[in-house]
Amino acid sequence: RAAAAEGAALHGPVTQRDFLLGLGLAMRAERLKARATPDQALAIDAAVLRLTDPDPRGMGALFKVLCASHPALGPLPALPPPS
Repeated sequence: RAAAAEGAALHGPVTQRDFLLGLGLAMRAERLKARATPDQALAIDAAVLRLTDPDPRGMGALFKVLCASHPALGPLPALPPPS
């Protein structure tokens, strides 16, 4: 509320899952796995799941992203337009 009162544009909140996937986490993980050993690929998959788990108790749903920006900045990647 304080940021909005000062004229900031507020983007979000969105879930950590939506934010990270919107930034291309899945594509980045696939690129990393292309050069990884089988054990490393499993670790990458586990990390992606841990960060994006949609279960209500998982990090992907539990954590949220909210951004305050200057109104002239325009749209921000992986975030909805200002409210």
